[in-house]
Amino acid sequence: MSEISDYMNYSEKGGGCIEMVVDIYDSVDAVKDHKPNVETEAVDVKSIQNEPTGETAWSRNYRMTAVCVMLLFVFLLTAITMSELVSDYVKYAEKTGQHIERAVEICESADAVKEETKAINRKKSIQTGHTGGPAGGRCYKLTAVCVLLLLYVPLLSAVTVLWIKYNNLNREKDQLQTSNNNLNIERDQLQTSLNKLKNEKNQLQFQKDQLLWHRDQLQLQRDQLVSQRDQLQNETSRLQNVLLKLGWRFFSENIYYINTAKRTWNDSKQDCITRGANLVTINSREEQEFISTHFNGTEAWIGLTDRVTEGEFKWVDDSPLTTAFWWNGEPNDYEQNEDCAITNYRHAKYNISTWADYPCLYAVAGICEMKIFN
Repeated sequence: MSEISDYMNYSEKGGGCIEMVVDIYDSVDAVKDHKPNVETEAVDVKSIQNEPTGETAWSRNYRMTAVCVMLLFVFLLTAITMSELVSDYVKYAEKTGQHIERAVEICESADAVKEETKAINRKKSIQTGHTGGPAGGRCYKLTAVCVLLLLYVPLLSAVTVLWIKYNNLNREKDQLQTSNNNLNIERDQLQTSLNKLKNEKNQLQFQKDQLLWHRDQLQLQRDQLVSQRDQLQNETSRLQNVLLKLGWRFFSENIYYINTAKRTWNDSKQDCITRGANLVTINSREEQEFISTHFNGTEAWIGLTDRVTEGEFKWVDDSPLTTAFWWNGEPNDYEQNEDCAITNYRHAKYNISTWADYPCLYAVAGICEMKIFN
């Protein structure tokens, strides 16, 4: 902003200098238009005849020098300012146009004055033999041409530079517009991606809330089940204590009872039924180990027989035998009369394989099994 204000001050000073030159022209023309009275005209003519012609030539040279100096000053000032502040040269061009119009007006006024003073100049040239009028007109025209040329050349240069700058700015504007369009496209794509992510986030948040609700429900159910389990364990412990007092033993999901009273296979089965049970059905090694451990040393009936089909043993629930724990050489159907099975055979010597076939009418203890969960 300071450079622009300096430029405006320089332009105003240059305009003032040009106005001073115009004032010089006006004063000189006024002197030319001055008409002395008739009585002193002869004396003036004689004095003019006696004056040397060097003063008139010196005045023309002085004017030419002053005008050229001022024009060079304006030209240099214009060139320096144009190189530093091209964008502000339009204002200067407008003021320069005003100066050109002023110079043209000066030339026109000079031509008008020249026509008016031709008569006087003829008289003076006749009296003094001075022919400086046409030379003065040529001086004015030359000065005007110099002014126009010196002002036209910078103006043309400024217009050219501004045109180049204008084209460059248009190209930069197009590039910036293209970049802006690309950025707008990327912004729209990012906005679309952001919206998708927000939707996914909302969906995930909804799923999270649902999972948290289900978790809370499951936690509540778990707490309820834990409470029920504890109650069942307490009831089971209490029931076990009661059953232990009655001679029953727990294993897995069943309870077992041994009736030490010796009975036949059918009588032992009936006794178990009256207790809400049946003769034991052994389906795993763990169950066999449990029976061998808790009822060891006592031969007892189990719910296994082949009375229906010899050699095809079945349990009392009519299920086939899949896992057997026979003692060595058993079953042997001794004298074709052994159709019922016992465990803890006395010759087995505490081995897990303690089964043997006995006559069904033989009297031994019986092991009952009650299923808690059917």
